[in-house]
Amino acid sequence: MTFAHRLTYEIWQRHGLWGRLGWLALAVVAAQSAAQAALNLTQLGVPPALLAGALSAVACQRLVRQICAVCRQPAEPPAAQTLALHGVGPEQAARLQFFQGEGCAACNKVGYRGRRAIFEVLTVSPEVKDAIEAGLSAEELEAVAVGAGMVTLRERCLALVAEGATTFDELVRLKL
Repeated sequence: MTFAHRLTYEIWQRHGLWGRLGWLALAVVAAQSAAQAALNLTQLGVPPALLAGALSAVACQRLVRQICAVCRQPAEPPAAQTLALHGVGPEQAARLQFFQGEGCAACNKVGYRGRRAIFEVLTVSPEVKDAIEAGLSAEELEAVAVGAGMVTLRERCLALVAEGATTFDELVRLKL
């Protein structure tokens, strides 16, 4: 963790901001997922029981490039091996639409124009709170959160691919 993150935690601790009614404390933590961001706070020395009691939600975001609407055209789907390598099975691939931007004056011949934010919000439900207190790994915590209704960044990006708003290459680029 960086010095700035540790300093933020020390300020919170010094002023007793954990779980105090009427106080909202926000922090920016670099992480691959909302579950990993929550666990990064425990690496700063925040006791899991204190963290579980003080957290309300953790959000993670990415920006996905949008296919240019002017030059968007259908594209060949990636090879089945490529899809499988990125966790997309044949039945899921059948539901996806593959498009690409040809490149035009509107998008400076790039094929993408604009970006769209995708979010993953881990709401601290009783199940998630118990998982944090138990010290589960990020993968296990994410599984618990998904069971409680969280939609992952990967699922949101795949939904945009299915809509034809972005390319499968964006999912790969973002390492989702």
